[in-house]
Amino acid sequence: MPPPLILWDEAAALDQLAAFMRAACPEVAPVDVYRARPAATPSKFGGSPVVVLLPLTPIPEDRGPFGEQSDSAQVQVWQVTITAAGDPGAWIATILGQQAAPYAAGGGDTPTDIAVGVRAAVDGMGVAVTTAAAVPANPAAFRVVGDVAGTSLGVLLAVPAGGAFTLEVVDDDIRRAVWNLGLWRVRVICRDVPSAQAVPASGYRYLAATLAERIRRWLQASSLPATNGLAYPYRRDQLQATPARLSWRQTSAPISLDEVDGSAWTRVVALDVEFEVPVAMTHDVPSLDAIGLQAFNLQLAST
Repeated sequence: MPPPLILWDEAAALDQLAAFMRAACPEVAPVDVYRARPAATPSKFGGSPVVVLLPLTPIPEDRGPFGEQSDSAQVQVWQVTITAAGDPGAWIATILGQQAAPYAAGGGDTPTDIAVGVRAAVDGMGVAVTTAAAVPANPAAFRVVGDVAGTSLGVLLAVPAGGAFTLEVVDDDIRRAVWNLGLWRVRVICRDVPSAQAVPASGYRYLAATLAERIRRWLQASSLPATNGLAYPYRRDQLQATPARLSWRQTSAPISLDEVDGSAWTRVVALDVEFEVPVAMTHDVPSLDAIGLQAFNLQLAST
């Protein structure tokens, strides 16, 4: 069975948030919207505006103390691998309680020949399964894929003396999600060196404050179009899209972090932004098929 999968991806969340910030702040060069880290610096020094993203929670904080879990049906997938041809004789597959036509292996058959023959017999059964090539590719193996989600296939194989094979449940018939709603907090830091001109060419003497206010209102807006004149998508939809699934919850009061950098006054305005995100782990639930297969494999190993 596949390993458990974790839904949260900080890199994907930062990428989606950075894309949002670049759209909101066209005055900032795309390269100057970046994640805060010790070695990160603006693309050039001397007053270029930057927007820095600093995660305040390394992973989202669980909102609920216990969380939830839910199950969903998926198609069961088996892999059949022939490892030894053995004596001449019949190889008979049983799936969904029904036997396939025997494949009669001759004395010169290889494991690949037998796998091809057994797969053809399964294809001819007329039951709710489909066969597929093995993954990774192996000519002496094939997969059996259920057509109906949530159905255990119960794959069995009867073989002549000396014949050997392995069975593996690749995907079981139930996938479980253990989940919670999380809170992810990010500090958005807008930095700029104020212009000495009363009315600079950019039109904004204190650009950091302007950027912070625009970001704050873009986050609040529920129906701001991504493209003017088009009803869909909205900017909020882009934040909520997979894989990050960021739902804006609130923005804190602005924080002034002005500093002197060299001999220049640097205007720094920070916003602490809170997003609600789903956090989850998904995993297959071992079915009776998988439990019985484990017992079968242990029995083979002891003989």
